[in-house]
Amino acid sequence: MSTTTLFVGIDISKETLEVYFQNKSFELLNRPAPLAKFMHPLLELEVPVQIICEPTAGYEEALLQSAHPHGVPIS
Repeated sequence: MSTTTLFVGIDISKETLEVYFQNKSFELLNRPAPLAKFMHPLLELEVPVQIICEPTAGYEEALLQSAHPHGVPIS
């Protein structure tokens, strides 16, 4: 297992999350179901993952609730 961490940058808004990682960007709805679907492939990677975002008026709550049970750190 590699010790290189994969950083995932996420820009948070009320309705959407703009995700950037592995030189790609895409948009997700800021809702539990799309976040759960997004989280599963991250968990299968063979490198540690860390999400980087800026808290935005509580709109980060769905992201926190999706990542926390899986131990994915968020800064």
